Amino acid sequence: MDLQEVPDGQLLVAEQGGRLLLLDPRETDPAPTLIANVGAMLSAGGERGLLGIALHPQFGETSGGTNRESRLYLNYTRRGDGATVVAVVEINLDAPSPRLLGEPLPLLVIDQPYANHNAGEILFRADGRLVIPTGDGGSGGDPENRAQDPRSLLGKILLLDAEAAETAVRAGAAPPPPLVWMSGLRNPWRAVFDPRDGALWVTDVGQSATEEVTRLLAGPERDGANLGWRLIEGDRCYEPTTCSEPVGYAAPIGVYRHDGGACSISGGALANDPRGARWFLFTDWCDGQIRAISADLPTGRVADPARTVLILGEGLREVSGIITDRTGRVWLLDHGQGQLLLLTLQ
Repeated sequence: MDLQEVPDGQLLVAEQGGRLLLLDPRETDPAPTLIANVGAMLSAGGERGLLGIALHPQFGETSGGTNRESRLYLNYTRRGDGATVVAVVEINLDAPSPRLLGEPLPLLVIDQPYANHNAGEILFRADGRLVIPTGDGGSGGDPENRAQDPRSLLGKILLLDAEAAETAVRAGAAPPPPLVWMSGLRNPWRAVFDPRDGALWVTDVGQSATEEVTRLLAGPERDGANLGWRLIEGDRCYEPTTCSEPVGYAAPIGVYRHDGGACSISGGALANDPRGARWFLFTDWCDGQIRAISADLPTGRVADPARTVLILGEGLREVSGIITDRTGRVWLLDHGQGQLLLLTLQ
């Protein structure tokens, strides 16, 4: 379901069922190494399972001359009740025996009222806090309006002080609660920061008609931003059918419709083409088309977000993850066929 590049250039892959694998894409036919299987603690299947991973920003670096940063963060749904859990565990990736160093320690637990819309992304902000996009809790149409409810952690983008949370939990105390950073999301499957300008790109899965991408520029104006759901799906009113934009509304930079078999946005990643143009790349779980939006679009609201999305070519259905490695290569994680694929921009 997700993958991360480790400092030595290898790729760490997380499977929905709980396996963590390590492989070297520089090899001609890389054989993955099994690090661990955490499936026993998961509720997996459908939209549940091990959904996202993130390495500590200083992963692999040493401090104090001896201690090497080795923390891995997991986003998964818990066996039994399906609650969303964000946990931390130390991991050793050194040959010949890469492995987890202990059991994952939960830092945040969010009850889930339904089995779907659990989101899955987890990533770090430049200030060291964890960014956790959450789904609206599921069913269809956000029946309890959780995405717009400021009291709910569902349908939000949360900020968690992972260091403070871990310190508290290890001391037997309650961790500090996360901060609601943004609201109005349905199922924000993936998100990525642009290292160039700090913009946050978010892909949010639509209800029945429209998939959307939102670019949230760095600055105080994105604190408290509202992406619109369930008032708005993509760029159109959803409920009520005649709606007003919420306070702090952040309109999408790109949308596409479910015409032609599309159903659920997946990805994405930022990459440069050979001419130096910069793109946000993503695909769709059902139709497999590789899509792109120019990352060089001017700031300000896009007049017609349906016109910013380009189709680059046919891809594969059921792509669950896309990353750009440190050399600029783009990798696709093909959930349907169990493959790791290299995407070349021309």
